[in-house]
Amino acid sequence: MDIVKYNFALSDQQPFVYDCQQYGLCYEHPGSDMHEALHLLIMLNGSFDVEIGGSRDLFSAGDIILIAPWEVHGNYIMREQVKLFSITVAPTLLRSGLSAAAARLDALLLLSPQERMQLLNRSGVAEACKMFVEKNIPSEMWLPQAPVSASEKRIELSDPLTQSAHFVQILQLFINILTQSGPLEPEGGKSRLLLRIQPALRLLSSGSERPLTVNRAAQECHLSSSYFNVIFQQLYGMSFYAYELKYRLRRAESDLRHTAATVKELSERWGFADAAHFSRTFKKHYGTAPSFYRT
Repeated sequence: MDIVKYNFALSDQQPFVYDCQQYGLCYEHPGSDMHEALHLLIMLNGSFDVEIGGSRDLFSAGDIILIAPWEVHGNYIMREQVKLFSITVAPTLLRSGLSAAAARLDALLLLSPQERMQLLNRSGVAEACKMFVEKNIPSEMWLPQAPVSASEKRIELSDPLTQSAHFVQILQLFINILTQSGPLEPEGGKSRLLLRIQPALRLLSSGSERPLTVNRAAQECHLSSSYFNVIFQQLYGMSFYAYELKYRLRRAESDLRHTAATVKELSERWGFADAAHFSRTFKKHYGTAPSFYRT
């Protein structure tokens, strides 16, 4: 099972998905995720370490975690058996639904991950998040006991009216979060920098160039390579080179799980020089060679 998903297939017809996630103590996932969707994670039980935006933090029952679009997150280490609920939303549709409050969401997402989570978990909004789960998610979606490794159950609501009703509740939950968080000063400079590098992220997401070099990404944004790198490091806590490599490795790792493609085929598909280069790089990041990881 692909526990840490990156392709949520969000659209106007499906603006969000729910995931019920449970992890045992032996579960670790050394890889990183990055994608356009926004995550709201509600910690119900247990605790784990997770890396978000280049910094590592411990989260426990009662905490909430808000992950911004394209923010690197992953490298999970369980400290206790974990039970969490994930709401994944298309950010453009969330902003549209929030209307005039969208600027406050933007200001919250522009905070560094540590500042954002500290603010949210001081605000007292976690109780409203927990009540959201209790109200909307049937108890049978959860395993009675924590799994040895991991369990994820995705909830996709096929009925349009039911889905719309849930999306209204998600909007109300975010309004509650923004209200409890208090007023935030918008970081206009950081927001402008984020807009300037969006063309590079769209090009990366398109998959038309693998690997996507720093020079090509900077060119897409009409920036010099050196300035592009400075901006990217400031926004995402790592160089574009490191980010782009993690992006390709994550998708190659998913293909290892779900397809019968050979290591050589995956190395070609995801822009590595050859099978040996892919294997060395994969082992460095995931702790085992791709041929053994699949088994």
